[in-house]
Amino acid sequence: MNWINNLTVRQKELLTGLSILFLVCGSFFSAEIILRHKQLSEFGEIGTVEEISAFYRDKKTSLLIPVPNAKMGKIAFNSSGYRGPELDTEKKANVIRIAFIGSSIVFDPYTSSESLTWPSVTTNGLHEKFPDCRFEYFNAGIPGTGPAGLIKHYEHFIKHSKPDLVLIMTDDRNGRLNEIAKETGLYNGVHYQPTWLAQNSLFWGKLEKNIVIQKRLRTATSKQNNIVYTEDQLLHRYRKSIRTLINAVKANNSVPVLLSLGQKIRAEHSLVEKLSAIDSAIFFMPYMKVEDFIQTLEIFNKEIQRIANVENISYIKWHDELAGNDENFLDTVHFTEKGSSRLGAILTQKLSQDSLLINQLVANGFSCIENHH
Repeated sequence: MNWINNLTVRQKELLTGLSILFLVCGSFFSAEIILRHKQLSEFGEIGTVEEISAFYRDKKTSLLIPVPNAKMGKIAFNSSGYRGPELDTEKKANVIRIAFIGSSIVFDPYTSSESLTWPSVTTNGLHEKFPDCRFEYFNAGIPGTGPAGLIKHYEHFIKHSKPDLVLIMTDDRNGRLNEIAKETGLYNGVHYQPTWLAQNSLFWGKLEKNIVIQKRLRTATSKQNNIVYTEDQLLHRYRKSIRTLINAVKANNSVPVLLSLGQKIRAEHSLVEKLSAIDSAIFFMPYMKVEDFIQTLEIFNKEIQRIANVENISYIKWHDELAGNDENFLDTVHFTEKGSSRLGAILTQKLSQDSLLINQLVANGFSCIENHH
């Protein structure tokens, strides 16, 4: 290394600068490669749902629908365009076909092993509880789809697969709060404008996003965020759309079940835990205070239970039994693989003990389920 000693001070400074630049660039490109590899392995392509080839825009409904028999990384769609195993064209006797409908929470994108998704665990668990019946399922969750979209999805696609039991987990909390925030001047409708580098680099985009999140977490505990809403403002559209969906399911001679909503943040958490739990949601809802996330969920769950009572259908409350921690939640609302499996076990237990649901299935001709009730 004598050549280093022979360098001038200026040359050593240049060499040091170039070495630092090389290390920074190398770290940047290494992180970029790791992130791209991870996304490709999980989802098969780089991009949002709107951009990847596993989904197409249906002309009649304007919904983004999975392409039949497509693959999205480790996730596969059957020939009907649903996540889950292939469905028999003609159902056999004593087969209870379950449709799970909702948005990305139902789709369960971060559980790549199909057998560990909560719809799969629930279905297999019910078969163990009622061995005289055969259960099969399809996961009709579509990321980004709210109640209004689910009505279209059900009428144009889902009902033709002839489900006997339809488990519904949906709300329009995000969309409705966005509207209220825009109406009151708190929000211009653009939650984030990425720089050119963020649009072309996953790693830089992640850095930018995290900086934005940290800034918004600080305002979530201040008086800067002061969105004001009433229960009627939040729910007036949801009340109509969810009952329309329920009536469509009933008209198809299927049994609807409403599932509660859930999230990572809990009232009993410390402030630090609460901020950690909402870091992904605050990115899309920058006008929210910490307590708004808890309050709005309670408002919707209370309404979902009320509607279930009015419609004489089952309401399954699972939120309190799935702990709001990193083991169960990957972000504010999406499940980890463990969380998804645990939710499936919780739903199995609650559904199998629901007298109203059992009686409705028996009334629809499934006497196989009566013997084990």
